[in-house]
Amino acid sequence: MELVELLLLLELSRVYGRLLKEGWRPRRTIMFCSWGAEEHNLIGSTEWLEDNLKLLHGRAVAYINADILVAGNVSIRVVASPPPI
Repeated sequence: MELVELLLLLELSRVYGRLLKEGWRPRRTIMFCSWGAEEHNLIGSTEWLEDNLKLLHGRAVAYINADILVAGNVSIRVVASPPPI
């Protein structure tokens, strides 16, 4: 994860923390995660995923990969799997 992505993740989690202090509650649990060893065959996220696969299959609603939030001078590009209907 590049420094820019890390800073954006930290800012996003700080804002969510402020909302929680003000009484807002999300309808689902929100997890903010940052993986180590991503450049080495995605080992950080792969290990966590394998350890939590049963939980994720039963309860996960969405996964947002913010690994490449800022890349050049282009418009936002959103990819979904499975693709949105």
